[in-house]
Parts: sequence; C-alpha cells; structure tokens
Amino acid sequence: MSRPWMPLYVADYLADTGHLTTAEHGAYLLLIMHYWKNGGLPDDDGKLARIARCSVRDWLAMRQTLSEFFGEGWTHGRIEHELATSLAAYERRARAGAKGGSRGGSGGGSKGSNAEAMLEQCSSETGALQKLSQPQSQDTPSRKKEPPRARDTGTVQDKALGEASRSFAARDSFDHPLRLVHGGGAR
Repeated sequence: MSRPWMPLYVADYLADTGHLTTAEHGAYLLLIMHYWKNGGLPDDDGKLARIARCSVRDWLAMRQTLSEFFGEGWTHGRIEHELATSLAAYERRARAGAKGGSRGGSGGGSKGSNAEAMLEQCSSETGALQKLSQPQSQDTPSRKKEPPRARDTGTVQDKALGEASRSFAARDSFDHPLRLVHGGGAR
C-alpha cells in the first residue's frame, strides 16, 4: 500500500513543538515523514542523522530533544495511530471495491446505480426549475385580463436569451443547494 500523503494536524504540531529550533523542526518533520513512508525508523544514530539531513555531530546535539517525541526504538504513537487508521480505510475501500463490480453490490436492495440515481435527481430538479420558469395562470375575478400581445417577431437568439434569463430568475427564486457551497450570499 502506497502512502503518498500523511495527515499533519497543524495546531497539534505547533502546540507540541513550540520549543524547537528551526533545525530541530526540520529534523523532526523529516523523521516523521520517513516514519510515515517506511513504517518506522532505524535505531541507529548514523542513519537517523542521514534521514534528518544533518551531520552526526548536529544530530547528536538535537537527539535528546527530538527523542522526547518518540518511544523506545524510535516509535511514534501518533503516527502509529494514523498508520492504523489509514490501513483500515484502505482495507474498507478495497472490500467495497471488490463488491462494487457485481450487480447489486452490497445487496442493500438498491435498484440501479449511483449514476442512475443522480440522473433521476437531476431530472426532478430540472423539472422543478422548468415548472418555476413557466408563466402561471393568474385568472382571478379581481384582476383584469391583459390585452393580447402583439405577435412576437424576435429572432431565435432573442428568444433563447429570454428563456435563459427567465430560467436564471427562476433558479435564483429558490434556495439552490450550490448556494450553500459558495457562501450563501446573493449573486
């Protein structure tokens, strides 16, 4: 299993490492990245110095400070936890992927695929949008009927622009789900 990225909880990191020098920050980050990528660290000062990209002399000067973040044998509790979480997620996705190739997948009784469900949802939303953009009959006894309109002589482009503007007006008249993603403000 390849692990091309690792979680870094910035607030936790900064809270725990506020006392480190710049060189110690660099060495510590290189050590935990190596740990993440390789599943552990060697218990050898020469190798640890190379991983931290410093001389053995500089490594020995910062070793005591950095060793406080690690357990016996240069183990790291937080990274071990994140590695276990990552492995569990990988295995869960692998099982789901193995089930996903068969018709019916997990056997949850769902008919059709996610793509079909999305198409259905889009169709119903489009239908609602079209319904909103259609002029509604307002024949009530208290209102006067408008005189018949003159024949529309606009071009096809003018008609399309009119339809598009009515459609946009209808869309903006109700709370569209994408509005939540973009901050909810008026356009």
